[in-house]
Amino acid sequence: MEMEFGETDPILSSPFRWKNKSLTASPTVGVLHPRNLDAENVARMRHEQVDVLDQMNKMELWAKSVERRSLELTKTNRQLRSAVDKAKKDVEHQRAKAERQAELAVAAELARTAAEEEARRLRAKFARSDKGTALLKAARLKMELETCREKLAAAEAGLKDQELKVEAVKGEAKALREVIQQQRPQTARSELDSEPDQAACSLREQLAGAERRCWEAEAKLAQLPDLERRCGEAEAKLVQLPDLERRCQEAEQKLMCAEQRCGEAEERLRALDLQVEQMAEAQREAEHRASAQAQELAAAQERAAALSEECTELQQQLAVADRDRHMLIEADRDHERGNQAAWHDLSARLAQTEERASVAEKELCFQVQATESLQGSVDTLAAERESLQQRCRVLEADTARTTTEHLEALERLMEEGAQARAQADAANSRLTAAEAELQSFRAAAADGSAAAALTAAAERAAAAAAEAAELRRQLEDNRAAAAAAAEAAAADAAEVRRRLDAAVAEAAGAAATRDAALMDVQASRARCLSLEADLHAARDAQAIQAAELAKRCEEKNELQMKLEESAACSIDALSAARSEAAALHKELVESKQALCTAAAQLADTQERLRTAEGTARETAVQLGSAQEKCSRLERQVAEATQREVELEEALAEAQGAAEEHSGNEQIHLEQSVAQAQQIIALNAQLQEASGQLREAARQREEAAAQLAETAAQRERLDAELAAAAGEITHFRRQEYEHEEKVTALLQQLYGARDRLADAEAELAAMRDENIQLCGENAGMCLELENAQESIASVLSQRAAAEADTENARAAAGREISALTARAEELAAHLEAACAENATLSARLKELASDNTSLQEVGGARCDALTKHLEVNRAEKEALAARCDELAADMAALHDDLATAERRCNAAEASADAIAQASEEARAALEADVAQLRADLDASARQVAGLQSAAAASDARCAHLAADLEAMTARLVETVSEAEASSLPILSTCLTVDNSCR
Repeated sequence: MEMEFGETDPILSSPFRWKNKSLTASPTVGVLHPRNLDAENVARMRHEQVDVLDQMNKMELWAKSVERRSLELTKTNRQLRSAVDKAKKDVEHQRAKAERQAELAVAAELARTAAEEEARRLRAKFARSDKGTALLKAARLKMELETCREKLAAAEAGLKDQELKVEAVKGEAKALREVIQQQRPQTARSELDSEPDQAACSLREQLAGAERRCWEAEAKLAQLPDLERRCGEAEAKLVQLPDLERRCQEAEQKLMCAEQRCGEAEERLRALDLQVEQMAEAQREAEHRASAQAQELAAAQERAAALSEECTELQQQLAVADRDRHMLIEADRDHERGNQAAWHDLSARLAQTEERASVAEKELCFQVQATESLQGSVDTLAAERESLQQRCRVLEADTARTTTEHLEALERLMEEGAQARAQADAANSRLTAAEAELQSFRAAAADGSAAAALTAAAERAAAAAAEAAELRRQLEDNRAAAAAAAEAAAADAAEVRRRLDAAVAEAAGAAATRDAALMDVQASRARCLSLEADLHAARDAQAIQAAELAKRCEEKNELQMKLEESAACSIDALSAARSEAAALHKELVESKQALCTAAAQLADTQERLRTAEGTARETAVQLGSAQEKCSRLERQVAEATQREVELEEALAEAQGAAEEHSGNEQIHLEQSVAQAQQIIALNAQLQEASGQLREAARQREEAAAQLAETAAQRERLDAELAAAAGEITHFRRQEYEHEEKVTALLQQLYGARDRLADAEAELAAMRDENIQLCGENAGMCLELENAQESIASVLSQRAAAEADTENARAAAGREISALTARAEELAAHLEAACAENATLSARLKELASDNTSLQEVGGARCDALTKHLEVNRAEKEALAARCDELAADMAALHDDLATAERRCNAAEASADAIAQASEEARAALEADVAQLRADLDASARQVAGLQSAAAASDARCAHLAADLEAMTARLVETVSEAEASSLPILSTCLTVDNSCR
């Protein structure tokens, strides 16, 4: 049977209360006496026992209900405490999360601003370095173009002069052939017809022509006073004619070797032409690829324009979304203010409930302490009960021992009384006999009988008196012993009664403490009822507040749904923009790959140019050696011609010897004509080679122009890429701002953890993309610098190749001039064979003047080439210094990028540390909460155990009280029986005493 909290306690309403009815005041003490043991008292005792059992049962039920209510109270307190702790944890978690998100946002903003500053600084350095290199490149190209134009103009002028000279030599050779063809029939006719007149006429004509030429030669050689000296030397050297012929043959052999080497040089030039054609083909392919890349970039620009239009549309949509969001923010602020007011009210009520809960906890602790004290008192009572039971057992043993002693004493007294009665009977009989004798003696004395009989009777009377005195003394001793035994029994009975009274008083004190404990329990029950009423009121208030919060949560959910819709729209727009940015990034990567392939092809072409320039250098070296050999041969031929001139002068002086050697000289002239034709063919080949070289130079200039165009296109592409990157960064900045606004809005709402995590992931991804873009920009800078260095090296190599080609051209020009000089010398030799020595000397003078002019021109060109080499060296040194500066700038850029990466890593590490610390704090709080819950459960279990122990102790106390009552009843019965058994003894003792008296 259980009681509800609203019902009245039957113990409180019962007229029988433990506090007002103790064992001392109970009629049971009087009833226990055997004189009062009648049926009415027994019925009343039984009725009281039934009432006591009913009250004990009711107390047990009330204790169980109190225990159940205390468990419910502890459970509700635990639930309230857990709810309060959970609310506090949620608030702390939300606050920590908001602080963490704010810190992460600040760190991300700082990292983003630092990355943007680094990107702007890198872009500025990149633009500055590009401008410097472009200016240096433009100045160097202008200087190279001017020098190339000057060289081409000088080469064209030299080639025109050489062509004019060759045409003149060709005309003179034709005239000499005509003269020789005219002389052959005349000499044949002079030999056949032996007509000296015709020979004389022809000789006169020849002499006239020779005189005319001599006049021209004298006019030309007016400035040559050393002609006579040379003629004398020629006359002196006529003796060395066979040696000169041998040397001429050797010179012809060397000339043939030189022609072979010239053929090899032509083959090498053809190979160079093929390589140049291959390079031109590669350049055309590069142009085609560059045009394809330009088309792709144009398509990318179109897509970028479309993307910009879409961005404008998205910005408009974002503006509309911003307006809607501002409206929603205002509404949310209003709701937030209402929620804050409700939250303050709820927090105040929660504070009140917490205070009440703390008061209830304190009271519960007080109750626990009270129960613990009650448990201690119950334990002490149990110990006292045990001691009382032990003392009762001792008293029972003592009473049993005293009763046995009393019985033994009574039996011994009864035996002694029987013996005394027998003795008294014998004494009485003797007394009667003595009285009879005394009467007889008195009668005899009255009669005056004999004195002997009197003496005998007196003796007998004395003996009987002595015996009677002895018997009287024994009776006194027996009486004294019985009185002592009775006094001892009375003392023992009084001690037993005193002990029983003490036990009864102790039982009454235990009952009084139990009554006090019951009153405390009733007071605690009343406090629990008041606390339960407060809890019900708090629950009602919480229910009302929960209903209000549910309404506001519904309104906030509606607003949140609207915000989520706007956020979804913005996220869709952002995803579309990100996809477009990814497509643009992919196209940029493809264009970078195409640029890398073009750079690789350019490197291949540069390698081929290097190989071609090496072969050109080798051919130039070989041409230089051939030119030196040709110059040596020319000197030898000049000496031979001088000797031939001297020999011809000697032959002119001695015509007879000339007629004898006319056939040999005619053969020699034919050979010389054939050599002149070979030289003319070689000159034509050299002219063709020079034309091919000019064509190769023109192709190289075209290639340089195409390279400049590709460089300009690349710069334009870089500028476009920089503009696209700026637009992308601006769009990303707008995205960042929009996301920050969205995150700022979402941070104020509940249940936005996943979205914030996604935003953090997107921020990390964008940070990685920004770092990747910085790395790609740095890579592009490195690629551009490498390309600039390669272009500079190609231009320097091209300048060196042009210098080598110019050297080759100069060598070819010198060789051509040497060959033309050789042709002129051969023509002079032919004219000397047909004309006089003066014309030959004039021709030789002209050749000498031409050689001096050519030497001057060669010296001037050598000076120009040395100046050009010095300029190239200065440019190379400037380029090396610029490369060092660029390397230093790149090192600084790498250091800045490293610092930026370190900062990003430090920010990420700090964010990870903060997250880990928050997780650790959260785990610690959860562990503390679990520990507190375990402690509360343990305390609840302890309270339940104490309550069960209290109930068990109450049961044990009731059982002990029943045992004590039974023991007291048994003791009273034994005392009454002892008193009843001692009454006959006392009566016998009194009778004996009286009889003795």
